[in-house]
Amino acid sequence: MQTACAETNWTPTPSDDARPRRFADFATLGEALDYAAGGTRGLNFHDPRGNLIRAYPFAELRADALRAASRLIARGIEPGARIAMLAETGPDFASAFFGAIYAGIWPVPLPLPTSFGGKDAYIDQLAVQLASSDPTLLLYPRELETMAEAAAGARGVKALSYETLAEADAPALDLPKADPDAIAYLQYSSGSTRFPHGVAITHRALMSNLAAHSIGMHVQTGDRCVSWLPWYHDMGLVGCLLSPVANQVSTDYLKTEDFARRPLAWLDLISRNPGTTLSYSPTFGYDICARRMSSQTKASDRFDLSRWRVAGNGADMIRPDVMQAFVDAFAEAGFDAKAFLPSYGLAEATLAVSIMPPGEGIVVELVEETELSGGGSATVGRQGLVPRPVGDGRLFPRPGSDRCLPGRRMARHGRHGLHVGRLHLHRRARQGHDHHQRPQSLAAGYRMGGGAAARLQGGRHRRFRHHHPGRRRDARGSGPVPHHRSRRAHPPARGNP
Repeated sequence: MQTACAETNWTPTPSDDARPRRFADFATLGEALDYAAGGTRGLNFHDPRGNLIRAYPFAELRADALRAASRLIARGIEPGARIAMLAETGPDFASAFFGAIYAGIWPVPLPLPTSFGGKDAYIDQLAVQLASSDPTLLLYPRELETMAEAAAGARGVKALSYETLAEADAPALDLPKADPDAIAYLQYSSGSTRFPHGVAITHRALMSNLAAHSIGMHVQTGDRCVSWLPWYHDMGLVGCLLSPVANQVSTDYLKTEDFARRPLAWLDLISRNPGTTLSYSPTFGYDICARRMSSQTKASDRFDLSRWRVAGNGADMIRPDVMQAFVDAFAEAGFDAKAFLPSYGLAEATLAVSIMPPGEGIVVELVEETELSGGGSATVGRQGLVPRPVGDGRLFPRPGSDRCLPGRRMARHGRHGLHVGRLHLHRRARQGHDHHQRPQSLAAGYRMGGGAAARLQGGRHRRFRHHHPGRRRDARGSGPVPHHRSRRAHPPARGNP
């Protein structure tokens, strides 16, 4: 039984309720929120120290979103128009986002300023994205008024604070009927390989991917999500806001900037709430936490991580040495290395493309360099299973092929090393389109160099030097990695849910 927070009088939304869970089997995102609102689960927002400052049941989110939809329609914004939104983690963005969904308007989440680059650089970046997305309106938190108004003014876009929108009248209006094949929202890619570009996501593609989340992670009774990921990024927005709504999972949030200042508050949230935890982070998040643990401090005195069932890893290079350091730091607090869930994804695929089965942990592939250098194909040895497509997807070696790619075979491609090719996901996950409706490939393909296998366990794993035959691009298609001379070594895996 969860208890009320003494300081704020808020009671966290429960991990479970009497409403039968549905695994994102809805036609539209609005329909998913309608169903979730019939239960008592919801979103929970915490301060920098991890104290609950606002419980936000799905029922309250729906009511606020319907009012926001009426306000947007009353302003003359028509279905199919775009609204840019600075994606602050909190009820204001969540209700405005779903309000746009109910109104048939495309919400466009945009990043908040960071400590890098300064005010002018942020205004310039925001102005570029406003020019790209061509929104009718920019919504922003009141404390960012100066920068938001400057960027909007530079592009001739009207701007309004979330607070001002919430103060407007919400007349009773008929909402448009949602079409499953209509565009739900515009998601900018992460920008890891080029300047972020917009990807238009349909309701059908979104629901398909969100259903795959629940299948791939085996969502079950007692599960609860914990997140510090930003909502302008696909892993934060889709994986930790839209998926919890569509799969009815209560979620606890830290703001991203609060995690940056106090990363161990993330682990406090996991320790504090009952049930089993689903929580994702790029590798650097695990790295920061491991480094913050003092050698004079026992992790078990502060944390209980035995409830952490799925410790997802994606969005940047998955480095086994870093993940092992996290295991070493927190195993005594009950963390199980088998909770690690390596994942790969990208905005063009809505989010998830491939994940490991829960409970497998991190497995590094074994590749014989001598076989690779001889041309032809190379059999990959391994411990455990390679990441598999989410849902009931299948891997094909190239677009249009009817030959399913064997799970342990990779083909050499010219002088640029090894690749699987483009990923086509059959049935469950559907391909996204960019803002101008040009079809986007689901992935440039997994590319791996020669390497040796190791499984992370409670103790230390064997260390290897990195090696990549020739020149290799990472799994998101970024620049080449310099060649290293070595006979055997393990490649870093990359991912991005």
